[in-house]
Amino acid sequence: MNHLQNMNMINFKKNPILNICYLGKCLFILWKNFGSSTVEVFPRKTLNINNNLEKIQEEKLIKTLQQHSSAYAWEYTDMKVISPNTSIHHIYIKENFKPIRQPQRRMNPNLREIVKEELQKLLNVNFIYPISDNHLVSPLVIVPKNNGKWRVYIDYQELNKATLKDHFPLPIIDQVLNTLAGKKYFSFLDAFSGYNQIQIAPKDQDKTTFTCPLGTYAYQVLPLGL
Repeated sequence: MNHLQNMNMINFKKNPILNICYLGKCLFILWKNFGSSTVEVFPRKTLNINNNLEKIQEEKLIKTLQQHSSAYAWEYTDMKVISPNTSIHHIYIKENFKPIRQPQRRMNPNLREIVKEELQKLLNVNFIYPISDNHLVSPLVIVPKNNGKWRVYIDYQELNKATLKDHFPLPIIDQVLNTLAGKKYFSFLDAFSGYNQIQIAPKDQDKTTFTCPLGTYAYQVLPLGL
């Protein structure tokens, strides 16, 4: 009996941690076995799809994506901001918190252009704006991604420590993964920076101030890691 057949026998209640790890291994094997190919849905807008799709399935998938293109985003400029009347993010700071103005992190000169390009993208869509200074400043960092590219993000650890936590229910992971047992098909949905669609309350935007060798900026929308 191989790993893929064993997926139907997973019992998350017995040992949820080990079983979650085991399921992850099974899903990775499925992904490796299926493989993917790149298709062009629109000019310069590509999509990775399952290699095992039949030609008619591939054509139907591409046609569906083209018909509902307004619901998908390939770039920041494709994204639509959610109305503040529907959802807006507040940053509530704990009482007696002493603001921390963190210094810039050292940056490899070879990565400077990558950071500059990413900041310019964010500026072009008004996700961030220049700010002179603030009593609470976080550093920009750049880390390698699994695909060989680089991720630019802000280290908001100190701000998160000072922030009052939201209280809302989250799904229990073993219950969520249990729903996969015995299923023939499953899919993943990448929200592509969906958090950027939620605006930060104007009075709280300066709390997201971050610094790097290229300047000091603040977010108008919810950033990664906050």
